[in-house]
Amino acid sequence: MSRFVQDHRFLPAAVAAVWSIAGFASLAVANSPAPPACDDATFLRRASLDLVGRQPPPAEVDAFLADRSPTKREDLIDDLLADPAWAATWGRYFRDVILYRRSDDRAIAMAPALETFFRERLQTGAAWDEIARDVITATGVPSEHGETAIIMAQMGETADIAAEISRVFTGVQIQCAQCHDHFTDRWKREQFHEFAAFFPRTAIRRGPGAGIDRFEVVSFDRDPRKGRGKRPDNPRRGELEHEMPHIDDPSLPGTVMQPRFFIGGRGVPLGTPDRERRATAARLITSPDNSWFARAIVNRIWTELIGDGFYDGIDDLGPDREARSPELLEQLCEEFVAADHDLRSLFRAVMATPAYQSAARSRADATRPVGSASSGCGPISSSRRSWRRSALRSGRRPGGPVAGGRWACRG
Repeated sequence: MSRFVQDHRFLPAAVAAVWSIAGFASLAVANSPAPPACDDATFLRRASLDLVGRQPPPAEVDAFLADRSPTKREDLIDDLLADPAWAATWGRYFRDVILYRRSDDRAIAMAPALETFFRERLQTGAAWDEIARDVITATGVPSEHGETAIIMAQMGETADIAAEISRVFTGVQIQCAQCHDHFTDRWKREQFHEFAAFFPRTAIRRGPGAGIDRFEVVSFDRDPRKGRGKRPDNPRRGELEHEMPHIDDPSLPGTVMQPRFFIGGRGVPLGTPDRERRATAARLITSPDNSWFARAIVNRIWTELIGDGFYDGIDDLGPDREARSPELLEQLCEEFVAADHDLRSLFRAVMATPAYQSAARSRADATRPVGSASSGCGPISSSRRSWRRSALRSGRRPGGPVAGGRWACRG
């Protein structure tokens, strides 16, 4: 059942007020007027491409243009978000978000299962925090459990799993502190390895099957070196605790790290079983105390729909990065949390802003307000989608953030 809150059906009045005060004032180029609203035909095409990945048929265009209802744009957004094609379209999008940064191309084989996982969760109204918990705590055969994708895409490597979970669910590129303190942000090397210490007991077990079916993601809480004196048959299955390598000589013993979240500093003791470790990591990441969980997804959806983000990178956020229009960002995040992390409510709020409904301007236009719609494409234009599908099948990595691509203009 959807956790969508009816009081958040459309753009909340508080967000509208903040937008009018801070939106274009802080996002616009000096002395440039706010762009006019786009016409109804453009809005219909834009919303259809962005949400369900298709252009509206002629009959739908005629009906929308003839409709005199003052709420027809809001009604259109509701109808498109209720269309199963929305879940399918954005299921493909989140599939690519995860597989784009894979470290092993064998993970491409689980693309259908990952797409199915996101499509089903989006269609049934699962909240973003529920989806995050499913992914962070996942176990099972990858072909049947698409939520294991981050672990499989990084082939069970502890540090890589930690880096990707941070990128996808907090927007923080914590891996930049893996070998040394972060050069530009506050993150210390110890903080990266403390976070990685949540994931060393997540193992990929090999079985007798073929292809992706020969693998299974499992929790592994028994030291593989104990038993019959044999070396473990899985190189991805190592120590039960994560060690930070010796900074001068990696061949020397490292420092055993206690699992601890880099935001807030809370964690679990050494010796904690895998399931409890990852459940704790998921709880800390999705907690209302961690504002970056909401900021990451709000910035991502805003960037994909508008063409410009609150931050320069779609998933390169953090407390040392300056946001554009921070008042609007914070209000959207507050409303998203109040709506129980409901993704449909987030789409409604973003698409109701003047930024989304403004007439598009070329990125080359120096007078275009940074926060107004650009003449790029959403993540779901048919040519873009076909290219990304081809890239996944061929082993090529889709390049860069989707928003603002040049495969098809959606106006």
